[in-house]
Amino acid sequence: MDDVNNFCYDHFYILDEAAEHLHIAQPSLSQQIKKLETELGLTLFHRSHGSVTLTPHGRHLIEKAEDIIRLRDDLLVKMQAGLGHKLSICNREIYLSPRLLKQFLAHYPHVEVQLIEKDPAALEEITAK
Repeated sequence: MDDVNNFCYDHFYILDEAAEHLHIAQPSLSQQIKKLETELGLTLFHRSHGSVTLTPHGRHLIEKAEDIIRLRDDLLVKMQAGLGHKLSICNREIYLSPRLLKQFLAHYPHVEVQLIEKDPAALEEITAK
């Protein structure tokens, strides 16, 4: 499936250019595509007289593969941006509205909120660290 991922990701629909970009021989790429077509039970390309064009199934596969890759990339960016973000609220006298907390978490889902309720001496010890 990595080969399909690479092929779809590169957005090349001409096999020679796609093979060159992927640093593999064109016959090898053609074999991988044929294997995928067999596995799926679908024809992804119309092949005739030296020309190759996508079938509706091929276009749909490319579109969905691009969606998956875009989602994967977005997820990685969001996960990397959210690593290590932690908000600790330390105070016995503060009342934090559940509605306000819910709104905050909706806007900043990558932030871990920790509510600490301790006596003043313990809070000073925590914040001194």
